Amino acid sequence: MNVIRPLLILGLYGLLFPVHLLGQTPAFPASWAGNWAGDLLIYTHTGIVQTVPMELRIQPLDSAGCWTWTLVYQVDSPDIRQYLLVPKDTARGIYAIDERDSIVLDAYVFGDFLLSTFSVEKTLLQVSYQLDRKRIIFEITSGPIDQGVVTGQAVAAENGLIMTYPVRGYQRAILKRR
Repeated sequence: MNVIRPLLILGLYGLLFPVHLLGQTPAFPASWAGNWAGDLLIYTHTGIVQTVPMELRIQPLDSAGCWTWTLVYQVDSPDIRQYLLVPKDTARGIYAIDERDSIVLDAYVFGDFLLSTFSVEKTLLQVSYQLDRKRIIFEITSGPIDQGVVTGQAVAAENGLIMTYPVRGYQRAILKRR
């Protein structure tokens, strides 16, 4: 059986009927508020190549529904990134992470996940935050966007163009509320 067709149907179903909202945490981002800390593990294909202490600080900011979204990395000295979490369409789980320098990244709530996909130069990044009980699991996968390979040429007319992309980097942190 063709595996692509059911996946495409499920994807279209998700677009037409946003069932992901049914399981959405109604208190986002309030249930995520606090100061979170842990170690960011940076991987290559050979394993962990670096460990960096990391913090995520989420606090309410104003009556417009904006929140602080501050990332702190402790490399040699603190690298503090003071972003804002801005509501765009909360009924549909759409937010933005405003880096306060003209960069604004869309972010989407799916249940207990906040997801964002963007590119920098020729690198595609997929960022995931998951509130899992009393911790936030932070993950980033990255790879070259210009090295995609076409696959499924035999079924392309039926399924559309399918591309696969290499993953060159992976980062993961388990952050606990302080």
